[in-house]
Amino acid sequence: GNAKITNLNLPKVKTLNVLRVNNNQSLITLQTLSNVETVSQTLQITKNNSLSKISAPLVQNTIVNLDISDNSVLNNVDEFIKLNDVTGNLIIKGNGQLNSLLGLGNLKQILGNAEISNNQSINELNGLEKLQRVNGDFMIQSNGSLQTLLNLTDLNDVSKLIIRNNPVLLKCNTEYICSLTSEIDKLVVENNKTDCETVSDIAYSCIVLAIDNQIQFSIYPNPASEKIELTVSSNTGSFVIYNIQGVEMLADEIRSQRFQLNLKEFPAGVYFIELKENDSILWKRFIKN
Repeated sequence: GNAKITNLNLPKVKTLNVLRVNNNQSLITLQTLSNVETVSQTLQITKNNSLSKISAPLVQNTIVNLDISDNSVLNNVDEFIKLNDVTGNLIIKGNGQLNSLLGLGNLKQILGNAEISNNQSINELNGLEKLQRVNGDFMIQSNGSLQTLLNLTDLNDVSKLIIRNNPVLLKCNTEYICSLTSEIDKLVVENNKTDCETVSDIAYSCIVLAIDNQIQFSIYPNPASEKIELTVSSNTGSFVIYNIQGVEMLADEIRSQRFQLNLKEFPAGVYFIELKENDSILWKRFIKN
């Protein structure tokens, strides 16, 4: 917390385990740290209200924890372009003028938690196209201008994906996020816009945008306690629910692309839904708690 420092200089240091640059209200650049070749464990740059660019390549291929938070005029993270792996946590939050994540364009995995929140100028997650895995929770929250998650093209493994309070976010239907709509313990969706307002909304948008002609459907929630909602690709056809022994429990015609089924009278256990439309048949499993 040094109110008058405008730059930093560590002329003889090439490698650091930990670097924290926090609460320096007049700091405008880190360019004087360009001789530091790598920070190997923790890099934290927070609450530097005059810092618009980092301007020093402080991270190489791997770092344990990276925290870039509450730097009100920081507009990019271009200096992290060599970064492939975060073996701990990644936090990018509260950077009001940050408008691009292109500097994370080679990031492939985060072995802890990831948070991208309260960055009011980001409208897409450009730069995260190569991100494949987040072993912990991945929180995308309260980003006021964020409109789409379609940049998450390679993401295929998260412990839990949390998408909430992004007021203009309306495109969430990547292939992987669509696959999560039937896994209630891995996807939390709240208070976004239109097709990203709820898990059920995402499921519906995934069906609507399906590019093949075969019948498709999703079940939410799964596991379920009292009811499930089915989202299907067509309002024609029929369905049958069987228990684990193959006994028919419920059958009916499909009359709407979104409808609910009451499970109160179903014993706890594993069930299968068979959907039929013309010559197409599709099965899915769900669990009644």
